[in-house]
Amino acid sequence: MVTKVYISDSTDPYLNIAVERYLTGCAEKGKACLYLWQNENTIVIGRNQNPYAECDMDLVRKDGVRIARRFSGGGAVYHDKGNLNFSFINHRSEQNVESNLSVILRALEKFGLKAEYTGRNDICIDNRKFSGNAFFMHRNGACHHGTLLVAEDHDKIKQYLTVSRLKLQSKGIASVKSRVVNLSELNANITIPSLKEEMTRAFHEVFGDGDAVNPAEHINEEKALAIPEVKALRDELASHAWIFGESPAYSVELKERYAWGEISVNLNLQHGKISCCRIYTDCLDADAFISLEKGLVDIPYNRESVWEAVQNHVSEQYQDDLRDLFSRMI
Repeated sequence: MVTKVYISDSTDPYLNIAVERYLTGCAEKGKACLYLWQNENTIVIGRNQNPYAECDMDLVRKDGVRIARRFSGGGAVYHDKGNLNFSFINHRSEQNVESNLSVILRALEKFGLKAEYTGRNDICIDNRKFSGNAFFMHRNGACHHGTLLVAEDHDKIKQYLTVSRLKLQSKGIASVKSRVVNLSELNANITIPSLKEEMTRAFHEVFGDGDAVNPAEHINEEKALAIPEVKALRDELASHAWIFGESPAYSVELKERYAWGEISVNLNLQHGKISCCRIYTDCLDADAFISLEKGLVDIPYNRESVWEAVQNHVSEQYQDDLRDLFSRMI
């Protein structure tokens, strides 16, 4: 397989996410890409999350922290320059999550660390998390991306992110801070540059076919913004409409946590119908809940209509839990 590594020289979250989306849309059969990038002082929320529920907005504004909404599902994360982000990009018919994970595990083995993939989307060492993972599809491409905590400021995570009690209770832990670990705490030789080097080496070993290895291509802002699609995406991602969307006052709200993630359903009712719906969730299957959100609008507010929408818009693995949730509302 042809392998290609891209490294972003920008710390602009909107540009980096736009480049990632663009690369995913350009995925080809027989080609594997690794994209390494960093954001500075940014909270990145999942596709279906409510920033007002995930962040301490007063402190975020006061400290000039940027908020970015990505295309994948999952939860909110804090990015600074002590964090390295990775994106494995393949044609969707050739996506192999196990191979992607083996790149990370193999890179860390060079530093004498043994990591494992646990839970829904975490990579841990001795039950301490240093990486969260998420996924999305675009055109013919599949993207598996995540974080690698190298020397991130843990105090900022605690300050800026509003941790759900439901999430903590489901994991049986006292705080997010107690769960996470920087890789540099486990091996002082792990730095951003050294990890980039080992990730690149491991990537070519896992996906390469033994031919000559292409050198990593650096992407700066000028080069990226010269691509019209990237520039348009960057502007959309930085817009208030994309980040915050509409935040109406809801007349019905219910929140619950299930094995697949936490969900908050917010409905506006008018004349016996659902006039507005917002669903916030850290479920990794972002598209399913976007579809359900649209399917619930302008239908009668009764069990039969709502359950029919659930059946038509989400896969069977979520249906029983959603019926349980809506049965408390109707």
